[in-house]
Amino acid sequence: MPILDGYQATRRIRELECELALPRTTILGIAASVFDHDREPVLAAGCDDALRKPFKSHELFEMLARHKGVLFEESEPLPVVAESTRTENFEALPGDWCNDFAECLMTGNVDQAPRLVDRLPDAETGSARIFDCA
Repeated sequence: MPILDGYQATRRIRELECELALPRTTILGIAASVFDHDREPVLAAGCDDALRKPFKSHELFEMLARHKGVLFEESEPLPVVAESTRTENFEALPGDWCNDFAECLMTGNVDQAPRLVDRLPDAETGSARIFDCA
């Protein structure tokens, strides 16, 4: 981080909580090291818990459940991607659509996604496909 590292930011958050009598914020640190002893400085800085990179999503979900009482329900498995929709077939999509799609992904603009899907050309007719996402 350009101004403070994670340890400094965590310490500053804890200081502000004390100074301003704010409720404690749950802070989960992510350590780049795979060694158990490297977890100690993360906790000493004021983090409530620490994950080691690389971590699996279920580890993060378990930690959120433990610290915040957030429960996650496993959904049905995603459908297998058909051969005709594999990555190499995206090369045929219009460049402006690909740019808009990439921007949508990077910004997390989920409201834009249905409009982008509506703009996808149908492989057989060349017309736009409409998907009911409700």
